Amino acid sequence: MTDNGARIIKGARWAPVVGTLCLVALGITGAGSAATALADAQDPPSMCFDGPADCSPGDFDNMFPTKNTKWKCRDHLQLYCQTDNSTLTVWHDKKTIKAEGWNRIKAVLKKDFDRTTDLKVKFVKKPVYSGPAETDIIYKQPKEWPAGVQGLTWCNDAVDAVKCDQHLVLFKGRTPGKILACHETGHAVGLTHGNNADPEVGNQDSRLGCMQTPPRPGVPAAETLGGHNRKMINKTY
Repeated sequence: MTDNGARIIKGARWAPVVGTLCLVALGITGAGSAATALADAQDPPSMCFDGPADCSPGDFDNMFPTKNTKWKCRDHLQLYCQTDNSTLTVWHDKKTIKAEGWNRIKAVLKKDFDRTTDLKVKFVKKPVYSGPAETDIIYKQPKEWPAGVQGLTWCNDAVDAVKCDQHLVLFKGRTPGKILACHETGHAVGLTHGNNADPEVGNQDSRLGCMQTPPRPGVPAAETLGGHNRKMINKTY
């Protein structure tokens, strides 16, 4: 699979969601490669309501897929999925992400994902774009960029209709902040906005942590992953 991060404009339809940082493609359909995954994507189980009774009343499921995510995991559709394992290999393009930005991304990966969830983050020196062990997340700044968007995350190589072997996390600037890094990395492991949760909640529901959109700098609950998102990750991986 090649890195198509430089070609993010052609053939895409764009729709901001309440000032969202992220790209939303509309009207996407298609089939996954695994029948069971496809069935789940069409009528996904809710971790709060169809599984063990460990979600409190009023809770919500914001891990892809939910009944409010209208896409299936496919290559290059400018949409995110779950990652395919609990070991999260990551790499950044030094030519497009400055050291200051990478230090912020690393701090978020270590504090919010590696230390507080069941995911294990592994920093690799060289990216792998093909085969059975592709690098899970590639951080970079692309050559072209849509107006009004700060960060994008999409699947670069789908495993099936639910899981992705590699996500591209793309930033408008070369020194992304911690909130943006947390938000886009959250998408790369499957976390959704509030409007895609089941049941739907407000995009600035405090339980969404850094997955709130638009971002809320200066609000502590909006600057970190938060307990709800950690629970979603740990129940998935």
